[in-house]
Amino acid sequence: MNETLCQALHDDGPCARNATLLTPVRLCDEHKLTVAAAVVQEALAAALRDTLISGRALEPRAALMLAEAQAAPMPTVDPHSVLVYFLANGGRVKIGFTKSIFSRVRSLSLRDDAVLLLLNGGAELERALHAKFAEHRVADSEWFELAPDVVHFVASKRPKHCTGIGARPTRTKTERKTPRQAKQAVLLRRRERVRRLYDELGKRPEWTDIRDALVADKLAPKDISRSSCQRVRDAIEADEPALAALGQPNVRAITGS
Repeated sequence: MNETLCQALHDDGPCARNATLLTPVRLCDEHKLTVAAAVVQEALAAALRDTLISGRALEPRAALMLAEAQAAPMPTVDPHSVLVYFLANGGRVKIGFTKSIFSRVRSLSLRDDAVLLLLNGGAELERALHAKFAEHRVADSEWFELAPDVVHFVASKRPKHCTGIGARPTRTKTERKTPRQAKQAVLLRRRERVRRLYDELGKRPEWTDIRDALVADKLAPKDISRSSCQRVRDAIEADEPALAALGQPNVRAITGS
């Protein structure tokens, strides 16, 4: 084997030119230019994605904050410290902040492994991220399309060993739920479904909205009472009072914490 020949391949076979670059790969002048053009084009595209949002650059402070943002370790219990989260659901991702990541995941009826990334930070970091990915925002919400530059950012920040929040301990197949546990599980699933309804509607749901959602998901009978639906809503708003004002004119309800 001639160790001075270019290692690149043509359509009709190996390149027969002498290599002028020997490491890390032997390349002739022509193929050096080919490789350089491809690498530079990709690097410029990545740089453009990282610095431009809808044709404008991020504010310097926001850009610096995003560059310095550090991934938080995936907790086994709620740390009660403020974290910015990326929660995946289908082809969308929710970017917000919270002190109770597990409660936030449950309120959206998502699995723990829906957490793509956690960052140390709060409202200011959240705003910087919303500005960075503004072109992918779904209406006036915290949901964004899972676009390539969003995926690129998550991948660049997430430690290689972090693949999402680990599953919590679950019951073994031999462990049976008591009637009380079964009832509590249904009530929890109802609450999770109704909490998600606030995000879906962008406003405080009427009791009929709650009834229709629960019946559609087979979480309640068709004749579920108005008072039962209202009790679920009241319990949610007791934990998150701002939700009661969601969708009202001239009111900005904060639901990301």
